[in-house]
Amino acid sequence: LALVRSCAAGVMGDGCNSWPTLEMPKHEATAATPKIETTAGQGEWRCNCIEHLREAASVWLSGVKDAVMLHHCVFFFARSDVVRFRTLQCFVLNGVIFLGSILLFNFAIDPTLGVMRRLVREDEAWAADFVAASFSVLYKVLWIYPIYCISFVLNTVMYQEIADSALALRQQKPSKPTQHLERLINETFRVLLNAVYI
Repeated sequence: LALVRSCAAGVMGDGCNSWPTLEMPKHEATAATPKIETTAGQGEWRCNCIEHLREAASVWLSGVKDAVMLHHCVFFFARSDVVRFRTLQCFVLNGVIFLGSILLFNFAIDPTLGVMRRLVREDEAWAADFVAASFSVLYKVLWIYPIYCISFVLNTVMYQEIADSALALRQQKPSKPTQHLERLINETFRVLLNAVYI
C-alpha cells in the first residue's frame, strides 16, 4: 500500500524525488558481509601458515647445521666424563642392541626360516609359512618394540644429562628445567605416535 501511494504521488507531479528508494533487504546485506570476512580470514590464515612454515624451516635448518658441526663436540668430549659415558651408552643402546636386533633378524633369522621353508615338502609348505610369519610377528612384538620403547625413555634421560653437562661446561643454566614426569609423558606419547610406523 505504501508503494502504491508513493507511485501515485510521483505521477501527480511530486517529481522523481518522491519515488520510493529500493533498499537492499537486511538479510541480503548481512549475507554479503560474511563473504568479505571469510575472504579476509582465509588470507590471514594463509599468512599465519606461511609464517609458521618459515619458522619451522629455520629451526630445522639450524638443527641440521648444529648436527653437521661435529668439531664442536670435541670440546665437550675432552672436558666431561658424563658426556663421554652417556654418549657411549646411547651408542650401545641404539646402535648395538636395537639396530643389531633388526640386522640379526633381517640377515640371519629370516634367511634361516627361508631355507627351512625350502626343505619341507610342498604339501607342508603352508605350515612352514605360518611358522615363519608367526615367528616374525612375535619377534617384533616381544623384542623389537619393547627395546624401541625402552630406548626412547632411556634416551630422554641420557640426552638431558648430556645437555646439562654441556651447559655446565659453558657456565650456563637451562632456561626452564623440565620435570621428569613431563619428559616421561612426552616420550610415552612419542612412542605411541611412532608405533604406527613399526
